[in-house]
Amino acid sequence: KPWTPESRDPNQLMQQSPIDRDPAGRGAAERLSARATEVGIAVRLLEPRLGDFNDDLRAYGTDALRQHLAGQIGPEDRHRLSG
Repeated sequence: KPWTPESRDPNQLMQQSPIDRDPAGRGAAERLSARATEVGIAVRLLEPRLGDFNDDLRAYGTDALRQHLAGQIGPEDRHRLSG
């Protein structure tokens, strides 16, 4: 089922990240953030260390990626990072 603004949980926090750290990825994140904000969804951008999260995973491993993300997300969502 595709997501629509009407189907969202009013308490939902949408977390997103740039697909890549390049201008196209940042532009996409900005557009998605603006759309979400317009319909009342709080947005938190998650930043990879390298070019994207796949690069981070391959270079640093699962545990390091989880630690890196844990520092960026809210405490209410940190339990989602456990394996």
